[in-house]
Amino acid sequence: MEEIVNFPELQGKLMKLPCKSRKNFIDILHKVYEDESRDMVNMLGKSRTEIQDMAEFIQKEQKAFKETLQQLKNQRFSSERDTESRMSTVSCTDGVVNSGRKKQKNRNASGSRPVSARSLPTAMNTHVTIEEEKETVFRNLDTAGAKLDEERRRQAARLEELKELKRQKQTDNASKARELMSEVDNLTKMLDKSKVQQQEKVMEKVQERKKKKENTPEIQTIHVAPAYSGGDGGGGTGLSSNTWNTEMHI
Repeated sequence: MEEIVNFPELQGKLMKLPCKSRKNFIDILHKVYEDESRDMVNMLGKSRTEIQDMAEFIQKEQKAFKETLQQLKNQRFSSERDTESRMSTVSCTDGVVNSGRKKQKNRNASGSRPVSARSLPTAMNTHVTIEEEKETVFRNLDTAGAKLDEERRRQAARLEELKELKRQKQTDNASKARELMSEVDNLTKMLDKSKVQQQEKVMEKVQERKKKKENTPEIQTIHVAPAYSGGDGGGGTGLSSNTWNTEMHI
């Protein structure tokens, strides 16, 4: 809002407006920008919440995968130790039996096996189970990685959308500035026209009074001084019989 209000051309026109009109104009502009700012804050807050939720989900998944992988490592290590122990026990038992029974030793020499038939499937099955679980963990990790990549792409697209909204907002602001300047121009013209009309009315009244004064006759008062005449041989004064003290109104 400050960018528009402080725009030199618009600011100059605003300064020509009456204080009340200027205040109303700025209040309306402020209300528009409050609404736009609130919408933008809500949008950013929603996007931030989505990112935080996804980050927490990925962290939990990674933690669970690490724990599972560690358990598999421990199981494999324990299974290997158990297999070695069983193989050692079987070998010792076979040695004792073979030393006491020569025939059994010959049969074992012809088809000897280092471990019993019962111990081999157990070790093999354990190894297969561990490998399968490892593959499952790796698949889950790949799935989590794919989800993370997808979320990154989504957030990148969201960021571009926000940038586009910002550019659109700037364009809208420029358009609004032009509209506001046009409204200010119209308002200024209306005020100027009203001012001219008031001046014309005042001049008409002055001219009417002037004409009325010119058409009204003036009253003039003429004073006639009395004429004096002296008597024969005397110094007295007096009015002539034919002289009158007269006031004439024209």
